[in-house]
Amino acid sequence: MPKTIFIAGIHGVGKSTLCAKFARGANIYTSSASEIIKQHESLVSDDNKMVMNIDANQSALLRGLEKLRIQHQLILLDGHFMLINSHGELVRIQDTIFRDMGLSAIVILTNNIDLIIERLYDRDGKTYDKVLLEEMQKLEVVAAVENAKKLGIPFSEIDLYADKEPERTLSNFVLTNI
Repeated sequence: MPKTIFIAGIHGVGKSTLCAKFARGANIYTSSASEIIKQHESLVSDDNKMVMNIDANQSALLRGLEKLRIQHQLILLDGHFMLINSHGELVRIQDTIFRDMGLSAIVILTNNIDLIIERLYDRDGKTYDKVLLEEMQKLEVVAAVENAKKLGIPFSEIDLYADKEPERTLSNFVLTNI
């Protein structure tokens, strides 16, 4: 049965970078949830990371994952538990979405907020509110822990700022739990 490992964290934390490094040379498919959503007909967000239609996006994600599981035995899916809605408010994605994804494990990535702000500015040309991102990261971790417990699946937290070998940490977690 195909396995999906959800790599979670806020915008700019380093999800896609870590997934790409880990999957390089291995038979592991990696994608961001937003890329899958884009491929399946929904609008992800505007330039300020504000999501217009969270429910439609999550339905598109589930359809896309279903198709990917036909082709791939192991999927590293990077995404979020928390989003910023079109009003600039933090919104938690419904836990039922993560149940319906059929996740095998959850890894939450955290990082230094100042570094994240710098990355987001370099990537998007925008400055994000530090307090908002701190709160978002805190709530992202809470949601990751709660979902892993509800689903009865393995969980790991990797602090990309403190961990000098995050690829090895992720590799050890995957080898031990999948």
